[in-house]
Amino acid sequence: GYISAAQVQDLLFITDQFTEALVNIEHPLAPDSQISVEILRGQTSKKINMSGDEAKGIIVVSALARISETHETKHPLDPDIVKKIEDSVSKQIRKDLIKLIKLFQEDFSSDVFGFGELVYKNEYDFWKSVQDDWDTYFAQMPIEILVDVKIKRAGLINKPSKAR
Repeated sequence: GYISAAQVQDLLFITDQFTEALVNIEHPLAPDSQISVEILRGQTSKKINMSGDEAKGIIVVSALARISETHETKHPLDPDIVKKIEDSVSKQIRKDLIKLIKLFQEDFSSDVFGFGELVYKNEYDFWKSVQDDWDTYFAQMPIEILVDVKIKRAGLINKPSKAR
């Protein structure tokens, strides 16, 4: 199967090979207005949690961003608004990552994210019991995704000049 350019970007987030990206969201206080947030850098960690003989994947994404552009002028970008923007961007990235993981689990039955390697390295006894059928196991494995985006600086804030 194939994945889109946006899905490749999401894959790079998960595999910690991400460089930078642009995320567009609705303005928290003005749904008819968009905000562009540039992800400047990020770090992703993955781990496996075992509960009995069940494995669960965990992905933690931390990213540093800046507001690249907004045309909304009625609501100043005070710390409360910036926090809402951070939350919205985090939710959007999480939603995109969930969608990509489901695609690989349900349609491709393929672990391109490296969870099998983590199981092999950290839970070898469990790995021995699932290695021959890992792709099938992976297709059913729950994966939790945590995303935390912090905005550090603003870019272009379009504020129209006042007529005299």
